[in-house]
Amino acid sequence: FSLRDVYKFHCDKMAMREISGVRDSLPTTPDDFSCAIELDLSSMVLGDRGCYIILELVRVCIKLEVLRLSNCGLTNDIAGLMCQVISEHPTLQNIDVSDNLFMTAVSGEKLLTACRSNKNIVSMEFDGTNIPSDLARKLNNAVASNV
Repeated sequence: FSLRDVYKFHCDKMAMREISGVRDSLPTTPDDFSCAIELDLSSMVLGDRGCYIILELVRVCIKLEVLRLSNCGLTNDIAGLMCQVISEHPTLQNIDVSDNLFMTAVSGEKLLTACRSNKNIVSMEFDGTNIPSDLARKLNNAVASNV
């Protein structure tokens, strides 16, 4: 199976149509889950179910270092699931969730916990969210302490 096959499997499992931009960005190399170092899905409208599928891909991308989900319509609900995945990911270093207006203090608290749990996270972009400025400072400090 390739990452593209894994994506198709999870779309079928959730009875969801594949998003061509996501599908086309995924490698087709069979049995090589170390090939994806960066996953940039910025400005793709994924919805909660689509984000869930992306998180399944993140789980299997064992060498993933960069995850870009800016302007994807992320919500507090999916941010909670995302934080569970990123807090345990062994190689993820850079996360961009900027320009997701539905992310609020609830998401910010979960991101803060994930940053404190995963010391590999050395960069996080969250401008253009509704995470309050005091919490944003805490997040920036947590990321800076990981460097």
